Amino acid sequence: MNGLTREIGRRIESIGPEAVGEGVRPIVSGLVGLALTVAEAERDRPRSDTTSLGVEPLADASALASAMFGARPQGSVDSLMTLGAPVVGAALATAVHRPCSGAMLGAAILAGCELGLLLAEMAGDDAAGLGASTATCAAVSAARVLDLRGGRLVSAIGIGASSSVGAAAALDAAWRAGKSASNGVLAALLAEAGFTGPADAIEHPRGLLGAVFDVPPEAGTAAGFGNRIGLMKSLAPPATQTDGLGEKAAGMWEMGRASELVAAVLPDRMRR
Repeated sequence: MNGLTREIGRRIESIGPEAVGEGVRPIVSGLVGLALTVAEAERDRPRSDTTSLGVEPLADASALASAMFGARPQGSVDSLMTLGAPVVGAALATAVHRPCSGAMLGAAILAGCELGLLLAEMAGDDAAGLGASTATCAAVSAARVLDLRGGRLVSAIGIGASSSVGAAAALDAAWRAGKSASNGVLAALLAEAGFTGPADAIEHPRGLLGAVFDVPPEAGTAAGFGNRIGLMKSLAPPATQTDGLGEKAAGMWEMGRASELVAAVLPDRMRR
């Protein structure tokens, strides 16, 4: 397979639990710890739009991502949380409903964040303009939780890219984060079910880079994929083994099932 989208798909496949180094784990765990904190806050909050948190993955992804964006640490870079919230929300919501190890959840979050940071770099800015790519990145994180590979992973990227721009145009940043997360989960589930997306969704002249970022196709390269997550260190404090939900997040790498992460806040999901 040739082409940037397919090359990115291969790089994403290579990000498994064993590829997540010790320097990266605290960043991912910190983001998950923030997600658990907002999930706890959302648990008993009345929701007029859908059922209670923990019942339906698209709604869960939207609620988690929106709440994460709203709970972003003071002084953090909003455009980075524009990426982090949908990626973590999509991955965690999918992992609540599908069997997945804690380490695989971490790898999925890493993959989604890395794709967003790579696309921003290609567009000439390490942070700005991330909103238009976040549904694609959320699709990647959900697809890794589902262990999609090959053509199905590429289709998840393509379907996610096709649903990115509309959400990115919304003025409400928290709603935009939630919608991008929900669209990403939907893209991954559609790809899992056999629906196909454009295999050149990123590099095509009318694709994500060309139509949204005005980047010529030949400028795209996946070089260095996997080495950018450090830019997101400021989004959430490192999860520690002394602060309840942070302790769960810090220990995620040894969990056989990622649903253990949310057992404290969604006890009815702990056996999944």
